[in-house]
Amino acid sequence: MTAYSIEMTFHVNAAPDEVFELLTDQEKVALWGGGKALVEPKVGGKFEMFDGWVKGKVLDYTPGKSLSYTWRPDDFKKDWADSVVSYDLSPSKDGGTMVKLEHHKLPNLTETKNHEKGWEDFVFGPINEFLVHLVE
Repeated sequence: MTAYSIEMTFHVNAAPDEVFELLTDQEKVALWGGGKALVEPKVGGKFEMFDGWVKGKVLDYTPGKSLSYTWRPDDFKKDWADSVVSYDLSPSKDGGTMVKLEHHKLPNLTETKNHEKGWEDFVFGPINEFLVHLVE
């Protein structure tokens, strides 16, 4: 089976440490993500988002710099391998953060396209909206 990958870059209007917290603090993830979340802050820890729709295991946990975990949505078929999500965070010149997202081991082109749209619609769009409302 051929695995597919996504590589995207997002700008977030917050410093790298704040962005890392938005991706790992389960209370904050629940606020911008709209559902319960669980992130155990260690390699090997459990990861869940969107009321348990996606589950995984933390592979890399480097505060303010990088994060990686396996990603398995409820609707993945049993014979599909877990995919892997990685974030690299770097400061941008305007005080924000550039987030390089890599999502590997997606099972097919349909899932790849759905996830590509989903990263904007359900993660980084909501994170930036959440930050706008914090400022207001």
